[in-house]
Amino acid sequence: MGTVANAKNALTKRLEIVQIGSNESRGSLQSVFLSKTENYTLQVEQFVTNTTPVINLIDGPYLEIFALPAEGVHFRINVAQPVGSFTPDNPKTVLEVMYQLDEFVKQHAGLTVRFEPGFEIRFTMTVVFQQNYFLKLNKEFADLMHFSEYIFYFRNYAENGDSISTYPQSAANLALLFYGGDTNILELVGQTTSTLLRSFASGRSLKSLDTRLEYDILCTINTDSKVEVLNGVESRKKVIARFPIGEMISRHDILETESNRNRVSEIVNVGLEDLTRKNPNSQILHLGNGEISVLNTRIECRYMQNKRIVTQPADFSHDGFFFLQLLFSKRVK
Repeated sequence: MGTVANAKNALTKRLEIVQIGSNESRGSLQSVFLSKTENYTLQVEQFVTNTTPVINLIDGPYLEIFALPAEGVHFRINVAQPVGSFTPDNPKTVLEVMYQLDEFVKQHAGLTVRFEPGFEIRFTMTVVFQQNYFLKLNKEFADLMHFSEYIFYFRNYAENGDSISTYPQSAANLALLFYGGDTNILELVGQTTSTLLRSFASGRSLKSLDTRLEYDILCTINTDSKVEVLNGVESRKKVIARFPIGEMISRHDILETESNRNRVSEIVNVGLEDLTRKNPNSQILHLGNGEISVLNTRIECRYMQNKRIVTQPADFSHDGFFFLQLLFSKRVK
């Protein structure tokens, strides 16, 4: 941690904090920086960082591909091992997820994915793919995108020759796919066939995958605690500033009606970013009694996961750093 205190005049003082490789800064100042803090207010004048948090906290693969039994096979197979799985690598934007998903799908003949106007996505299966594979989606990924957890299409021919479509997904159709309700044991009775391309569109935009809310700056400086209530549960934190992450990203989607093509783009600052630049009216806090000689600070990131707010340490492990400039202003009576 590096701290520098300087005073322009008797009414204001500034304290600077620099931390590299960690979300937490701890240290004792060489001398008392400020006494009688109750006579001062605090404002975060600058918050500069060179990192962007990942878009969500989904754990595990977003998508897995499993094999169906061959036509006419009348035995159960274990599908615990997928033939392919997709987990995005450190995604900072939703377009990164789309690009990486498209590269993954290209490795599996018969399966394609494309953008729809409005950032929705659509999976398309060829006849051969439908007859040999099905998709299993991460439950959280499926819920955010309004997909079914399992994506498959084939027709099951019973002994009397009746054709039974096993899509759309329902409890009865899943019973045709899985034995005894065990989603690790696959049992397909009778022959399967399909004659058409089948496509499956998400009910929500890919933007729904971005569940980031804000950066929180927490500090041991004596200020009032912030009270938060979510689902009837109350919590308190010493938050001195909160900066929305979404304001760092601009998204655009354009539909070209004549060519029936759509273009999507995201603008993200991948270099240094001063988050106070877009928040000129950041909150001013009144300090309590005491003095400032020890300064412990940490940066956290808030997400909305499964309809609840989840907080985790901001990731500065890969050459990340943050710089804070705190402005203390004396209250004039």
